[in-house]
Order: sequence, then structure tokens, then C-alpha cells
Amino acid sequence: MSKTTTADLDKRILWGWIAIIILATVVYTVGISHESFWYDEAYSSVIASYLPWQIPAQVMVDNHPPLYYILLSLVRMALGNSEWALRSLSVAGAVGLVMLGAGPVRRIFGNRNAFLYAIVVLFTPAILIYAHEARMYSLAICAVTAGALFGYLAVTENRVRDWVLFGVATLAGAYLHYYGFIAAFFLHAFVCFWLLIKRRGQLKTYLIVGAVVGVAYLPWLIVFIRQTMSAHKAFWLGPLSWDGIKVAFIQPFAYREQFPAITFAEFLHDVTRSQYLALALAVILCISGLTIAWRKGAKREAGFSRLVFGAYFGVVITTMLVSLFLMPLFFSRYLLVVSGLFLLLVALGMGMLPGKYLPWIAAGLFAILNVFTIKDIYTQYYNHPMRQLVEKLDGAVQPNDLIITSDSYSLGPAFYYWPQAVHYYQNNPFEAPWGDVLKPFVPPLHYEKDLPELLATRKTFWYITCSTGASLPISQVLQGAQGWLPEGMPVRVVEPYSLVNFWAQKYVHVE
Repeated sequence: MSKTTTADLDKRILWGWIAIIILATVVYTVGISHESFWYDEAYSSVIASYLPWQIPAQVMVDNHPPLYYILLSLVRMALGNSEWALRSLSVAGAVGLVMLGAGPVRRIFGNRNAFLYAIVVLFTPAILIYAHEARMYSLAICAVTAGALFGYLAVTENRVRDWVLFGVATLAGAYLHYYGFIAAFFLHAFVCFWLLIKRRGQLKTYLIVGAVVGVAYLPWLIVFIRQTMSAHKAFWLGPLSWDGIKVAFIQPFAYREQFPAITFAEFLHDVTRSQYLALALAVILCISGLTIAWRKGAKREAGFSRLVFGAYFGVVITTMLVSLFLMPLFFSRYLLVVSGLFLLLVALGMGMLPGKYLPWIAAGLFAILNVFTIKDIYTQYYNHPMRQLVEKLDGAVQPNDLIITSDSYSLGPAFYYWPQAVHYYQNNPFEAPWGDVLKPFVPPLHYEKDLPELLATRKTFWYITCSTGASLPISQVLQGAQGWLPEGMPVRVVEPYSLVNFWAQKYVHVE
């Protein structure tokens, strides 16, 4: 029997990675249109309807930087405005995160640990969730994770390509999400400090890279400061709380930032406990990996873990302190931007376990604990179910029909799913402090001054509301207009796992 040559082994490894990347593409593509679009995704669609060079001006009223919307605009021009087309960019971000295993992770830790990393990513529920959402999170996670990996390689191997990729990845992370900007700041700070202490000969190279990244971000820095200072207008950014912190850390293994909201008694009897057990296992692996690396004097693992751990907790502590003493900034969903750093530490912990089989046992246990949640992501509905309302109405809303909404949760998806309708929005006191956040919808969205003309030229309209409690009574929306009566019963959709339900009521004018 012939021996396995190095070339044969390399081919097996290559085909192994090809298989993993194909698997990741299938995993993240299947079910891409399972969930209905919700407000944030509809907002992404609206911003992406502008030309790429128009987008920076439009997102001035948003709380996010422009890169994701620019990329989504290009995708929309190429593939259209369907759910799968707009979400395909997020699929690319999730697949890219897995592909980092075949590149920088493999270079740093070898093939076994790189395969462990790929397993960790593929069986982390949040990566699947945000691969199926037309938002910037999967791309931002990939960029921040790549920044940490190439930053470490740039310092330890001093290759020009790694320095360039470190700069590109951190700049992309900063332009994709503001938590990515904070992560980029800490990655650059730790790399610079590392070089000052131990590798001063490479400092000049870093200063060039850092200067280029800084100059490239400078045009947006003023916008970042202005949007951060107005963060108090964002209703979702509340005061720092223990519940918020708990949700932030369970988030990678849960359905959404609101799930699972269960008591300890429910935890003892609910399959949802697997999410807490997955978090516990991940934390144990992180701590054990860091401890083993430092005790054994594993120079590569210890150095890498310090960089990643420092950047991750730099973001966590900074956002907590700002929320505690200045303004609300800590938010569970935003912390997902640096979750790739956390997953790197989990994979490192697996790889540092002793023995030939223990790392794979840990990987198998991690997968088993998360497979219940992943199954539910494919089969249950957690998004706000506007598409289900569209299907239940079964074509009753015709082109040029007037749709009235008075809360953003109803407006956004209604605007997306009925693009040929005429949309009127009446602001409510709860959302009024948001300012001009809905400005990119106008036109074609109509506001208060247009209502008399819209009502005068129609005999019917649809009022679509939701269960958030922000919607106004129809009498208040009509502002004294007489003769409008409901026709039939409201059409309502309820999904048991969605926090928001919708209903639509048709009104007719009676002389």
C-alpha cells in the first residue's frame, strides 16, 4: 500500500475546503426568502434605490455609515429588488466569514484548527440569521474578523499583502457599522502598541497603513460624531441594563436579540436552554483556550488571543461606559459586529484542548447544542409578518390604492410589498423625535399636507397597523375628515414567535 504524499494531502485539504465553502453557500442560501422583510430591511431597499453616489447624502439621517448601502445599490442594479436579491449580499458576507478559515485562520493555526473554526461559524445561529437579512451585519462581522486575522499576520510575518488587507478590512468594517469603527480603532491601537514594544522595525510600515486608513475615513468622521451625538433619539438604544447585557451575550446563539426571554423555571423545562448551554460552552472554551495558551507559553496562540480578546472587550467596555456615563450606545444587535472575534476565541479554545479527539468532541457538542435553534430558524417565523398579510389579502390591494400607516413598523414593509400603491404616513408622538429618518422615503411617500387631496380623490383606502402600540386611532389620522366607515372585518396575521403582528382594515367613503 503506497504512502500518502504531501501533494495528495494538499489535494485532500484543498477539496475539503472547497466542500466546506460549497456547504456554507448552500446553508446560507437555503431559506433566504423564508422570512418576511421587516422595517430595517425595507429601509435598506429604499436607500439602495438611490444611485451609489447619492447614498452618503441619504444616510446622513440614519445611524449607520454608507458602505453597505452603496454595495446593496450595486446588487439591486444587477439582480433586482426581490428578497433573495437584496439578501444575497448578506449571504456573501456569511460565506466570506467561513472562507477566512481557508485563508488567514489556516495560515495562523493550521488546517485542523481552521476546520474547527469553520464548524463554529457554520453552527452559530446568528450568522445564519443575518445571512438571511438585508442588513450590514454579516459583512461587518466578516470585515472585523478579517481585520483581526490580517492584523496579526501583518505583525508576525510582515508581508505587504497582509498589511494591505489589514488596512482594507478595518476600513471596510468602519464604513459598514460604527461598532466596526470602534473595533478598527482598538485593532489599530493594539497593533501599534505591539510594534512599539517588540517590533519597532515594522512601525514605519504600520504608520503608512494607519495614515491611509485614517485619511480615508476622515471625510465620514464628522458624520460619525454627529450621528453618535444624536443617538439618544433612537428608541432602541435605552439605558444600560443587566437584561440588555444578558441579551447581548446570548445573542449569537439565540433567534433574535429579544429571544429567548424566559424565566429560570422555563429554562428548566424548555429546549431553549440549549442556547444558554451553547453560550456556557463557548465561554468555557474561550477561557480554557486563553489559560492553556498562556500557561504553556504558546507564543502564537497567546499573542493572537491577546489581540482578539483586547479588541472584543475594548468594544464591549467602551460602549458600556459611554452608555453608563454619556449617552445610550450599547445595543445587543450591534455587538454582533464583533461576534466573529468571539468565535475566533471559541475555535482557538477548541484547538488548544489536549488529545487528538477532544477538540472534535467539543466541536460536535457545540454543533449539537445549536442545531435546535438552527432548525427553528429554517422552520419558524420571527420577522414581522407583512408578507403573510399580503398573501392573506390575496390581491385585494390594487395598484394606486391608498395605504395609510402611522407607525414605521407597518410603513416600511408595506412600502416594500405594495410598491404600486400610494402610501401616506401620519407620524405618531412616539416616533416623532426620530427627526428626518424617513426622509429617504420621500417621494413617493406622502406626509400630512397631502392627506386632504388624497382623501378627496378616492372612495376607499386601507389602514395598516401593528401591535407595537405606536399606531394612531384612525379618527386622529383622518384629522376630522367625515364619511369614512370600515368595510368588513380587519384582516389580521399573527405569528406566534414574532413580536409584531399586523392587521389591515379597508375604509370606504359614504356620502
